[in-house]
Amino acid sequence: MDIDPGVDDISFIHPPETRSSRGVLRTELKGNVVYNDKSIFTRLGVSQVPEILVEQCVAPFVGNAGLQRSKKELLRLVASASDHEVRMYPHLYRVFEHIETFSADGTRAHQRQFVPGGSATLTAEGETWAFPREVPDFALLDIDDDNPRVRVSFEKNRDDAPTRLWRVKSGWVAVKVKVEDGPVPASIMHNRDGTDTDIQDMLTQAADYARLHLSARPFQLYSVGLLIFGSKFCVGFFDRDGVQLSPVHDMWADFGLFVRVVRRMACDMSPEALGRDPSAVLLRDDDPKRLQALDALGSEDARTVPAYAVAVGGGKDRRVWVTVGPPIWSSYSLLGRGTSVWRAYDPKSGRLLVLKNAWRSSKRTPESAIYRHIRGSHPGLALFDSGGDVIFPGEKVAISAQRLRDFNDLGDGETAILHRIVIETLGRPLWDYSTELELLLGIRAAMKGHQFLYEQGILHRDVSGGNVMLSADAALGAESEGFLMDVEYARVEGAFLDKVTVTDIKSVNHGHGIHSDTGPAKRTHTHFSSSRVLRGAAMTGTLQFMAFEILEAVGTSNSIKHQVWHDIESFIWVLCYTVLRRMVRSPLTPLSKEQKDIARDNFLAWFGHSNIRAITTNRTALTGPLAVKWYQGMLSVPMTALYERLHQLLLHGQSGASPLAYDSVFAALDEAISAST
Repeated sequence: MDIDPGVDDISFIHPPETRSSRGVLRTELKGNVVYNDKSIFTRLGVSQVPEILVEQCVAPFVGNAGLQRSKKELLRLVASASDHEVRMYPHLYRVFEHIETFSADGTRAHQRQFVPGGSATLTAEGETWAFPREVPDFALLDIDDDNPRVRVSFEKNRDDAPTRLWRVKSGWVAVKVKVEDGPVPASIMHNRDGTDTDIQDMLTQAADYARLHLSARPFQLYSVGLLIFGSKFCVGFFDRDGVQLSPVHDMWADFGLFVRVVRRMACDMSPEALGRDPSAVLLRDDDPKRLQALDALGSEDARTVPAYAVAVGGGKDRRVWVTVGPPIWSSYSLLGRGTSVWRAYDPKSGRLLVLKNAWRSSKRTPESAIYRHIRGSHPGLALFDSGGDVIFPGEKVAISAQRLRDFNDLGDGETAILHRIVIETLGRPLWDYSTELELLLGIRAAMKGHQFLYEQGILHRDVSGGNVMLSADAALGAESEGFLMDVEYARVEGAFLDKVTVTDIKSVNHGHGIHSDTGPAKRTHTHFSSSRVLRGAAMTGTLQFMAFEILEAVGTSNSIKHQVWHDIESFIWVLCYTVLRRMVRSPLTPLSKEQKDIARDNFLAWFGHSNIRAITTNRTALTGPLAVKWYQGMLSVPMTALYERLHQLLLHGQSGASPLAYDSVFAALDEAISAST
């Protein structure tokens, strides 16, 4: 089946806080977890910690009263099994601090610190009002001049978190008091027959931390977490193919191993070993390329955001793009595409473009190939510049989840491959519109671009708030006020549709994976293919903008083929989403507090769910986003008339009388545009 961009891209710049995201994660993780994977400790490089350092680091736990007291209290809390894990924080912090700062020769390759999560929600750069409110028990803080080492206080009502930004966290820790609340099913913990179909709550929680880490820490390939449950611990690597968990060990019986794990994560591992993309280089603040990019954008706000020099793909194109400011759009997914979209500067031409960073299935045609298949161009469609699979620097091997895990032979399996494209058409989010006329013209232009594709046999199938943008240049002319982008999930009629590109991932020693006997491990994989949606499969399209007919089919496990009228309906939901989002954040006309509260409640009800049943329930004709009665006079006269017209067209289509069509929706938009002029 197709990779589900509905589960994958519940995002669009910063998505509404999803009320059932962990339920979605639990479903995603089934079949994608590897337990008891011995390669994890090899990947961490625990054997590289000198034995003499481990012995000297362990010794104080016998003679140091403070450390002895922390160990004793941790054991007491675990034995009582009744206290919240927050009571473990001061004692775990003392243990972490001892291991991090201990040094026989005074040298540390890297400076990091495990700090408790505190009460401050970790967040991303840019607009953060809807960033999911999740705080890991501990975060692994990068120590530098801007973020010096801190002395943490555990006084009540005091928050010593040095920074709320995920991007300066190299990893994280999840903690549970009880052993039985750990991430590994009891059958696997006790070496009985079992599968990973029963995903434990702690693993879902850890995956939640990982997805936010991957979203808000730019160009992160995977996320590394230390999971402590009772006196047990294991390490998890979370990537776009799923999760690998190390064997479980006892923190005190195997304290030397625990020291090695903490030491490696805090002091020794390079940023790349902890998941940073080696093809995206963090630039110094005074780097000339960064300064040129900032001047080209002309935004002072972007100067507080780090810039990256990013290579696109293999082949002959050796250009490097420089990111400017925070992402335009960043996905909150763990599995699947993990898309982020950036403004990017080309140092050679001096142009600003759009860079898209995403993971594709190895069994799907690359998005760059689909763009090259398009005949001609249209002002309402993003203009493709270049793109391809991203390769490890200095090699000819694509960056994929399998290669990061160092599997030498993919065989008939499937993996996520990092793919980048550059779009010449520079845009901005729909919800940045300054007038309703600008918004309506932008959506109309993007629909025209969609029609252009459809008339040459290409159905987009993923119309969403993140894939429709306003043009950054208002002077480009008719039907260029907005544009449609992201054709990765398009269905192309004809032989081209059946073309599948599998990147060669022959074994090479590139230093990013593991080269050792991994031992026995439980492993399952999910496979994707087909232009038709299989029975019970997740459909193409982002869930919050998915057509009602497809939502119903998914909810009832029926098969349905994605049609053009489904995409047209998605454009309607994009319009409603954008208007509501603008009302909540920065309305064009002043709203009372009561009106803002109503707008926010409606926004979360209609677009804040990641559960198909909840979305379907809130999409009904009488209570859905087109029902003007719920807006309490907040819509303008032209927009009210447009909603009522679209409502009738939608009801007519859902009754089976006549599906939505381009002409009828264009006519409704044209009336509203005329009334708004």
